[in-house]
Amino acid sequence: MALVSGLIWILTLVFLDEPLLKIVALILLLGGMMVGFGSKREFPTRKPNLLKWAVSLVFIAMAAWVFAPPRPEAEIAWEPYSEAVIRRAAEAGRPVIIDFYADWCPPCRELDSRVFTRKEVADALAPFVTVRADLTDQNSPANAAISERYSVSALPTVVFIGSDGQERRSLRLMGYEAPSRFLGRLRAVK
Repeated sequence: MALVSGLIWILTLVFLDEPLLKIVALILLLGGMMVGFGSKREFPTRKPNLLKWAVSLVFIAMAAWVFAPPRPEAEIAWEPYSEAVIRRAAEAGRPVIIDFYADWCPPCRELDSRVFTRKEVADALAPFVTVRADLTDQNSPANAAISERYSVSALPTVVFIGSDGQERRSLRLMGYEAPSRFLGRLRAVK
């Protein structure tokens, strides 16, 4: 179990990024439970049960460490969505990022806790006007109008508007993305 978890963890660093970390945590958790509860084998020591439970606890602790969201490093000052904010940004020649989210949306919370709290992301967002559109109430006519105006079909959706006031459609993000890839999008906005 430890070997498989380690290999998947290395793959996430090299190729696949954060979504596989949940699989790593699950494998570690299952491995810890299997060693502690499911294994009938005894370790060749004087106190085999103590060693068995210690190994089990190490696996479970590693699973919790991998699965837990990272500690926030920074905070972004979001402005609530309004056409006036978007218009002022265009007049000032500043780029805009609009985060369309909902309270009931798990990937929205992941994006918020694992991407928007990273210091390098907050630093890269400094020249942007950061706007949030809360689409929690799906029955709201105002939310329907905003969703239609920006063609929001899934949450989270992050829209990037350049300093010329035009959306960079090729950079639009739907769903979760790791901080390193998100930074690439931010650098591409002109």
